[in-house]
Amino acid sequence: MTINWKVIYVHQGLPTVSYLIPPQAFVAGGVLWPFASALIKTSFLALYYELFGRNMGLLWILRGLFIVTCMFCLADMLSVLLLCRPLAYNWDKGIKGGSCGNERAGYVSNMFACLFIDFSILVLPLPVLWDLKMATRKKVVISGLLLCGLM
Repeated sequence: MTINWKVIYVHQGLPTVSYLIPPQAFVAGGVLWPFASALIKTSFLALYYELFGRNMGLLWILRGLFIVTCMFCLADMLSVLLLCRPLAYNWDKGIKGGSCGNERAGYVSNMFACLFIDFSILVLPLPVLWDLKMATRKKVVISGLLLCGLM
């Protein structure tokens, strides 16, 4: 089966070339996205480690959150790869005997796990910030800047 992904159409009297994204790219993106997201989250955790590494309580939380982030990344990648059997059934629903699990349940559970990890990373430095000796107004402003990531 050969698929031509280049489409030529006329727009305002001029021929225009458009490229369609092959459906296999969505599966590849579903595998690469958790990895890229985990890299960003672990970079925040590494920054917190450098800034607050002397606080032993926070250090254990950082380590735990790092492990949870890495395990979630692996689980998210595997869920994309193992949701449909065979893998090609993700983009070719005409395969005989192919089936997919509950995609909606998988996406919703991944979303809630991701939100939990993101929220944990955002609020992690706040207790240390509020223990600093500075004006309350500055603490509120800095807390607001840190929590802008919620948006």
